[in-house]
Amino acid sequence: NIQARTLRAEVEKGPMIDQNPLVTWPEEPDNNTLFLVFTVKLRHVKIMGLALIISFGKRASPIILTWRNLTVKTKNKVLLSGSSGQVTSGFWSIMGPSGGGKTILLNALACRLDRNLRVEGELVLNGRPYGKREVKAVSGFVSESHLLDGMLTVWETMLYTAKLRTPVELQSLNTEERISDVLETMGLVHAKDTLVGTPLKKGISGGEKKRLCIAMELLTHPKILFLDSPTAGLDSVAALSVCNRLKLLTSQNKCVVVATIMQPQLKIFRVFDHLMLLSRGYTLYQGDPGKAITYFQEEGYRCPKHENPADHIIDVISDKEAPEKTFSKLWVTVINDSDLVLGIER
Repeated sequence: NIQARTLRAEVEKGPMIDQNPLVTWPEEPDNNTLFLVFTVKLRHVKIMGLALIISFGKRASPIILTWRNLTVKTKNKVLLSGSSGQVTSGFWSIMGPSGGGKTILLNALACRLDRNLRVEGELVLNGRPYGKREVKAVSGFVSESHLLDGMLTVWETMLYTAKLRTPVELQSLNTEERISDVLETMGLVHAKDTLVGTPLKKGISGGEKKRLCIAMELLTHPKILFLDSPTAGLDSVAALSVCNRLKLLTSQNKCVVVATIMQPQLKIFRVFDHLMLLSRGYTLYQGDPGKAITYFQEEGYRCPKHENPADHIIDVISDKEAPEKTFSKLWVTVINDSDLVLGIER
């Protein structure tokens, strides 16, 4: 599988310039791909960044993020206790009751925790320990609250974001085309000339603002996208629209999505590829959303007929009146095997 990509071509006038090849390796190459990057200058034409990508065998996953025995605590309280797991591809949902550790886990993986918190455990990105600098280079983060200039249009917001976050040497490389592609992916083309809006001036809807925040992060081509409560404050239709757009990103292999969601409706629950359940700082389940109901049923928590499975799961894991011995049955340890497939060990 051989692909050749030309990143930039410019017409120049001048004498013949000798070929000047430059071979570089990416910081995080996968095991099955060889990258060769050349800078070639010829008469009247300068081709910058001719990338030859040669893949051998099966195409590797674009990102592999692993955490082992991850614990986050303050001086007096444990917020996350011994969590382990792995993110490879698809749409990952982190669910649980309020105070269960969802946002703590998300911020820990994105290296966005408060400095006063104590973090223990191992964080590995593509086989190497990582920190804030490494994860920031390959990821995007969408917080629950958004900060947008209400007097700018959607297009102007995207353009300013591209100017601020794109390196100077790459700003001439079809910036407007990239913005158009992202707006089309997030379903915002119809609103590109509409003001974002303020409390005093009507603009785009709440769901469109959330999708705009996601689009702003997609401009940098992140390999993994972290989202904190992307459906918070939205009605069921707008929330489903946001999740469907996120699902589209993963189905097209554009990036991996990891999102915290409080209590989704059934249609949203069926969109998820992978499910992680947290309560009281413990990881209770990690795996296929469709098998979660069977798992809890085997533990003695049968889902009533005609009830939303997500609601039933949240009710079970957030029952604070349940005896500690009964609740401890649900505590599981997530392990990783040599094939990078998640296993559940009770």
